[in-house]
Amino acid sequence: MAALAVMVGCLVGCGEEVGTAEIRRQARRKTCSPSPSMRDPRAYPTIPFITITICAPGSSSNCQTIDHIQVDTGSTGLRILSSVLSASLSLPQQQDASGNPVVECVQFADGFSWGPVKMADLRIAGEQASSLPVQIIGDSAFTSIPSACSSSGPPENTVTTFGANGLLGVGVFMQDCGSACAQFAVSGAYYTCPASGCQPTQVALAQQLQNPVAMFSTDNNGVLIQLPALPAAGAATATGSLIFGIGTQSNNGLGNATILASMRIRATSPPCSVTSVTRTATSTAGSSALFRLQPLPDLHGSRRRVLLSRDDTESFGDLAGDQPGAEHHQLQCRQR
Repeated sequence: MAALAVMVGCLVGCGEEVGTAEIRRQARRKTCSPSPSMRDPRAYPTIPFITITICAPGSSSNCQTIDHIQVDTGSTGLRILSSVLSASLSLPQQQDASGNPVVECVQFADGFSWGPVKMADLRIAGEQASSLPVQIIGDSAFTSIPSACSSSGPPENTVTTFGANGLLGVGVFMQDCGSACAQFAVSGAYYTCPASGCQPTQVALAQQLQNPVAMFSTDNNGVLIQLPALPAAGAATATGSLIFGIGTQSNNGLGNATILASMRIRATSPPCSVTSVTRTATSTAGSSALFRLQPLPDLHGSRRRVLLSRDDTESFGDLAGDQPGAEHHQLQCRQR
C-alpha cells in the first residue's frame, strides 16, 4: 500500500511509510494558521494538506521538500507556487515545437492561476513520478496574462491568494485537459508564449499536466483518503492517510466495494457553447463545503474544458466515479 498521511488542521511534520502519506485537514474555528502568509484557515475549514518532495529531473540531491500542499480529488496535476521554490532547483521549462515556453491558465470557481509548465521529479511516500509536467504558479517571468484567462475571476497567483504552497490534483483523469487541448487551441487553457505575446495552443497529452499517481511505477491505479470518525461537535484537527494504489498490495484491496464508471466528455468539431448545465450537490477533498449549484453557462469553474458537437446532449458523473456526493452534469450544446 502506498499511502501518505493527511491532516485537517494546523500542519506539523508528516510521518510516512511506503505508499502512505500523512494528510492533515484544517478544521472550522481553529485559531492557528498553517503559515503566516496564507489566507485565514478558518475561511477554508476542510482543506487537506500534505508534504511532498520535488527534484530537478534525474537528480537525487537537487531536491526540495514543500509542506502545505493542498490535496484535491477534483482536479488533475501538480501545481506549485513560484515563491516557495528554491532557485537552485532550476526546473527546465517545457517548450513547444518552435522552442517557445508553454504556459498554463487554470480557472477555478473563485479565480484563476497562471504560470509556466516545467519539468520535475515528484517524490511522495516512497513513490516517484519522474519528469512530471508541473505548473509553476505566479512565475515573475510570465506577468502578461491573456484576457481569456484573467476574465474568469481574481488572480490566485500568490500563497496568500491561493491559500496553499501548491496543489496536488489526484482526480480520476490522466491529464488536466485531455483530448480537447490535444486537438484544439482552447482559450483559457494552454498557451505558447513567444516574445510577441501568448496565444492559445494545442498540447499533446503527454505534455499536459498529468495525474501524478498514474506516473508511479507501482500503486498507480487510484487513491483513497482515509480520515478518522469525528465527534458530532467536530474537532480542531484530524490526521489520516492518502493511500496510493487499489488492489496493488495485500492491504489495499477493494474488498466488497462497488466499481462505478466515470468518463470525460469527448471533444468534437465544430466546437459549440454549452447552453445549459444542471449540477447536483458535490463535495470533494478540494472543497470547503457541500455546494448545490444552479445552471451555469459554462464549465470553466469546474476545471473542465468542454467541446461538444451541435445539438449534443451529454450526461456524466464527475470526480470520484459517481460516488455518493459526487458531481453530476447534464449539458445541452448549441453550435457557435
